[in-house]
Amino acid sequence: MPPIASPSSTARWPVVNRWSKISAVFATVTATLLAGALTTAPVRVYAAPTTLPVALGAAEPYSVLSSTYVINTPSAPDAPHTIVRGNLGVSSMGRISGFPPGEVTGQIHYSDSLTTAAQLALGAAFADAANRPLTARFDGDLRGQTLSPGVYHSSTAVSNSGVLWLDGGGDTNAVFILQAGSSLGFGVGSEVRLINGAQATRVFWQVNGSVTIGAGAAVVGTVMSQNGISIGAGAVIDGRVLSRYAGISMNNNFVDITPSIKPTRFTAIGPERLADTRSMPNWYSPIAVGKVLRVRVARAHGVPADAVAAALNVTAVSPSATGFLTVYPCTATIPNVSTVNFEVGHDVANSTIATLANDGYVCVYASVPVNVVIDITGWFSPVGAAQMSPTTPHRLADTRSGLGGFGRLPAGGMLIVDTGEPDASAVALNVTAVGAAAAGYLTVYACGTRPNISTVNFAVGEARSNNAIVATGSGGAICVFASAAVDVIVDVTATFSATGQLDYVPASPVRLLDTRPNNMTEAGARIQFGTPRSGLATYAVSVSVTAIGVDADGYTTAFNCDAALPNASTVNQRVGDATANGAIVAVGDEMVGCLFTSSTAHLIVDLNGWWVSASN
Repeated sequence: MPPIASPSSTARWPVVNRWSKISAVFATVTATLLAGALTTAPVRVYAAPTTLPVALGAAEPYSVLSSTYVINTPSAPDAPHTIVRGNLGVSSMGRISGFPPGEVTGQIHYSDSLTTAAQLALGAAFADAANRPLTARFDGDLRGQTLSPGVYHSSTAVSNSGVLWLDGGGDTNAVFILQAGSSLGFGVGSEVRLINGAQATRVFWQVNGSVTIGAGAAVVGTVMSQNGISIGAGAVIDGRVLSRYAGISMNNNFVDITPSIKPTRFTAIGPERLADTRSMPNWYSPIAVGKVLRVRVARAHGVPADAVAAALNVTAVSPSATGFLTVYPCTATIPNVSTVNFEVGHDVANSTIATLANDGYVCVYASVPVNVVIDITGWFSPVGAAQMSPTTPHRLADTRSGLGGFGRLPAGGMLIVDTGEPDASAVALNVTAVGAAAAGYLTVYACGTRPNISTVNFAVGEARSNNAIVATGSGGAICVFASAAVDVIVDVTATFSATGQLDYVPASPVRLLDTRPNNMTEAGARIQFGTPRSGLATYAVSVSVTAIGVDADGYTTAFNCDAALPNASTVNQRVGDATANGAIVAVGDEMVGCLFTSSTAHLIVDLNGWWVSASN
């Protein structure tokens, strides 16, 4: 049951998987139910920073550009196939084949004035990158190295057979230029990883020979090759592949460049329903597993084309088995995080700030057959209306004690909550249903016409919470509708207004903490979790917190380590369940947040994004 009075603050403060000030690194592994691992970067090689990226000009819109041909090996029917986000072009009288079934979300250009201009621009960019004064040399296999910003040169062939780290040092403007005097090869399953603010848009490979990318490799940056580029099956390129004088071969690849980090602001809407697989007959199958639902967000329900993230409420309905949903920006590799965790037959909702793909879509991976409902309560873009002001989590209403002047809600009852924020356009809330007389749901919305959505789904007698960002009504009020008799608790964690303090920077979802490889977190204990740096002045993070393997019903609270433990709960955990909920958690210079658990549990934390100093 959520706390009414603040719990004891005498428990220990161990640090688990802390991210250092110097570097924050993570390992992405195959997605399994609530599984994950962290790793650390080895010895780094330093070079002086450069100031300007390589200007691509007319070549910039192209994710794939060749002078002679682009050939995609078609996959079997219904199998994954090559996806190119951006333009694809061939500038001379060669050929383009395998598209379709390969998918190009931009435009395809063949031997026209646009591809001619793109090739001329590529030549200029290639020369620019080649002529930059070097600040360090590198040779041979780059496996295990960590490079800081700068210009690196090798007069011979260069390869990467393992993991290469590019460390931005906390600077989102950091530039990496890597000059290969001969060929460049990425081994099977090799990876290039960005840490501490490094961005794919500011990484450039200038290769005087050919480029070979092995099967399953993950490459970051714009690859500019003098000769041909061969991409193995399943390889992923977070960037571009551009060949000046030869062709490009592809095989079930994903090519896309992650946009530069930009602070965004929030605009509340709705809530509005984006998707409901119960009315999509081709989605659900009793034997289907591992399905991915792709949903348009930008350009839907008034969401603008430049939206980069959205506040979503995601509900798992009638699951066939214990499992999870992962909400992610439609990358080729499903991140090792979970957004909604559910048990057989239990409808469960969880809210998240979801990072969108470049084309405005969001994807939901289902580990077992389940119906999925997605509602949107707002969007984030550089021109959004409101900035966030964090607040120490505090209770606005609790029908159990009469806080807020209300008693237990009957079926069909309505709770009107004064947020105390008359100037706010939206608030971040944690809403909990306790001791329901029957299975049902709560709907949280700006008072007025009630939307046909659910915010919290609950079973008989359980305590179930969900974090949500919702628009406020007149005077800052919000309404809570109950479909069944239930007690309701409302905690506020942040407000959104035109005079707020923080902008939002979306992240690719990543796991920060998983205590399962170690001892369980004891009842009454506090632990810390560390977060990577965004490269901007960061004051809070948006995370998803999961409690699993608990020994008794209880709760977990996420909070600022420098503040007192608040009288509020983030996750209401139950024996036998893996329970997740979102939270906005303040962090200090050390980039760590804290968790308190009232019952012994394993705790998991996944990152969604950062809250940074407002760019007024």
